[in-house]
Amino acid sequence: MGKHLKITAVIASIVLLLSGCGSVGGSTGKATSGSTLSVGDLANKIGPAMKATKTYTTQMTTEAAVSGTSPTGTIDMVVDQSDPSNLKAKASMESTGFKVDLILIGKTTYLKITGDTQWTKTTDDELGTSGLDTAEYTDPVGYYTKVFANIESITYQGAEKIGDQDTSHYTIKSKATSASPAPTAGSTEDGLPSDIWIDSKGRMVKTVTAIDSTTAKGTTTSVSKDWDQPVTITAPDPSQVKA
Repeated sequence: MGKHLKITAVIASIVLLLSGCGSVGGSTGKATSGSTLSVGDLANKIGPAMKATKTYTTQMTTEAAVSGTSPTGTIDMVVDQSDPSNLKAKASMESTGFKVDLILIGKTTYLKITGDTQWTKTTDDELGTSGLDTAEYTDPVGYYTKVFANIESITYQGAEKIGDQDTSHYTIKSKATSASPAPTAGSTEDGLPSDIWIDSKGRMVKTVTAIDSTTAKGTTTSVSKDWDQPVTITAPDPSQVKA
């Protein structure tokens, strides 16, 4: 999925795993409630906008029901993508009974979990991930068209204010697959958001993503702001990293 969605989804998964779960503002022209947007149009809005964005902050809340419990998680994240080949991010994640601090510098991730006095360093190779997909930058429209390939319909719900940001709200319905029937309202397949709010520049201000698996059900809500504001993200001092 797109880097913005990928980062938030990965971090949300960490929160759920550690909890034992596993697992458009402004003007809308003549758009009226109930009108639809094509996947190509959505890709044309989001792709170039997220490519042009240098920095932003995101606040996330995950609420789920699993095995008779209702764990919640909150995340405060800062992202610096001014250098696409060296993505930087830092996040503080809290859920019932634990806290995780994370720093991402390019292909290196530093983690500190409740009880740790030093950071643990891992790389993409060690985590089994492939790093950044440069197609998001070389062909953002094509990239997001592929990311959103499983979308059946995108429906405009109206103009809404998210904090002090003017946005347009869209709901997303995924296609049914041979392995999965058509999803119910308010949920999507493949980790796609079921609701998305984008500003007049096409930036993703808010997303709501359903968690719907055999072990957990709930939602992750993500709100982004502070676009292109100065941020500082650096690796921990080597003396604070486990040998």
